[in-house]
Amino acid sequence: MLSKISLRLRLTILTYSILVVACACLTTVSVFNAGNMFLKPIKALSVQPTVPKPIISDTETDENVPPTTAYIYDMLQESKKGFTLQSILVMVAITGIGTILTWFVAGKALKPVTTLSKTVEDIDVNNLSTQIPVPYSKDEVARLTYSFNNMLTKISMAFESQKRFAQNAAHELKTPLSAMLTNIEVMEIDEDSASIEEYKENLLIVKQNVERMTALVTDLLALNVEKNHMDISRFSIRDLFVSILNDNDNDIKKKNISVNINGEREINGNRFMLERAFSNIVQNAIRYNHNNGSIIIYCSESGITISDTGIGIPSDKLPHIFEPFYCVDASRSRALGGSGLGLAITKEIFDKNGIKIDVVSTENKGTIFTVTNL
Repeated sequence: MLSKISLRLRLTILTYSILVVACACLTTVSVFNAGNMFLKPIKALSVQPTVPKPIISDTETDENVPPTTAYIYDMLQESKKGFTLQSILVMVAITGIGTILTWFVAGKALKPVTTLSKTVEDIDVNNLSTQIPVPYSKDEVARLTYSFNNMLTKISMAFESQKRFAQNAAHELKTPLSAMLTNIEVMEIDEDSASIEEYKENLLIVKQNVERMTALVTDLLALNVEKNHMDISRFSIRDLFVSILNDNDNDIKKKNISVNINGEREINGNRFMLERAFSNIVQNAIRYNHNNGSIIIYCSESGITISDTGIGIPSDKLPHIFEPFYCVDASRSRALGGSGLGLAITKEIFDKNGIKIDVVSTENKGTIFTVTNL
């Protein structure tokens, strides 16, 4: 019943109930004490100045009380009735006034909550950036408003991130599809005059775009990997990096990059997913390195560092490198075969394994990734 009415009315009803009980108890005690203090002593008195009379016991009736004493007793009885009635009226008045004051005070106190509630009702996906004014008071309402604003900011950022993700995914898929469609249309136009070599060339372009889309879809699926579905095992981190370097041996040789693996340790985790995460970092270190550059991988109990002598990352770009589809230089990344999902996948895998990753970089000097909490 109470759960269906407003908080203001609930507070008023609760206060009214407390006032009624408290005033009723106080009135009852007052009336009872008044009778004990004034009526009982009168029954025990005999106002006869010439002839002393014995003390009247409590068991005697009013008829046995001497006339003068009986008169005083009757007056006090009437006074008691008047006092009782007056006490009840005062109790009712106090209860009523207290209830009315509670209604107005509760309304004043709950006004920020009402404002917050109305503002929240007006918020939808189109105005997630709305910020509710925080009251100057330092009470629970102010803290609730502040927390709600923080939540709105996080939701807005997440919503914008998802929006960008969908737009970028659509763009990345549209590009190879458009290229494939263009080549098919060209082949249709030159159907009679096209040579075998031209057909092969166009088929190669289509194949490359299909491979690009396949890799993109695979990366998108990797972003949704669930930790609960991972097979955990213990393995050597050094062996993992050796496997990664073997897979990228051709690219390393093309740029004549020297690679050193120092240290050794074993870790627990899903080898396939962690190899993918570290592979993305190593591939970036190769892809964006200079010719004759170097990569140093250091393994220890405190963590793993992967440093390179590449082109580096501008300081204003660093906070965004783990965002899906984010590229420091989009045209260069696409030319080098990057989709902008590598580090996002790495971060997702690490987060779901409770692993922390940090990065520091200096333009034209190189980048250092530090992985801890393995």
